[in-house]
Amino acid sequence: MKIAVVGMGLIGGSLCRAFHHYTPHKVLGTTRNHKTVEFALSVGAIDEELTDLREPDVTFIALPPQATLDYLTSHVEDFRPGSIVADICGVKAPIVSAVDQLYYDHGIHYVGTHPMAGKEVSGVEHADCAIFKPANFIIVPTEKNTPRGLAFARGLAETLGFAHITQLTCAEHDRMIGYVSQLTHAIA
Repeated sequence: MKIAVVGMGLIGGSLCRAFHHYTPHKVLGTTRNHKTVEFALSVGAIDEELTDLREPDVTFIALPPQATLDYLTSHVEDFRPGSIVADICGVKAPIVSAVDQLYYDHGIHYVGTHPMAGKEVSGVEHADCAIFKPANFIIVPTEKNTPRGLAFARGLAETLGFAHITQLTCAEHDRMIGYVSQLTHAIA
């Protein structure tokens, strides 16, 4: 299988490293900065640069919220029908409302996910597949999700060693993340 990651910051880069560490799959990656792609290639985080969105069986979009929304809405026709596309964004309602039906109509299995992991540093140079071990993985199912897409998301989270795997609605996810996000700011 070919798994791709669009956006190779800390989380995207950590996903790439985890795919290499825990699975036999070929890993492709891309980001706006070509030096980041070169670095990811040099340390073995990816096997190849992603140049064609029809190539992967599974593509993770690891971009900030607005960039995720823009990318998913502008590239829907670039993905191969039958492939799985998952975003890992921390905001779900605006993304799901914009792309769920759109991807369904194009025969693409869209799945909203959110790995609740991180560090105090950013960038692919700090990527570490170990950050997922104590973390939560949230799957945000919709009426358009297929059993295949949801099973893949759950299976992948299990393979990568996430401590807890949870399913939440868009509203539950966004309410919880909004609360947790503000709480950490208040504590800091």
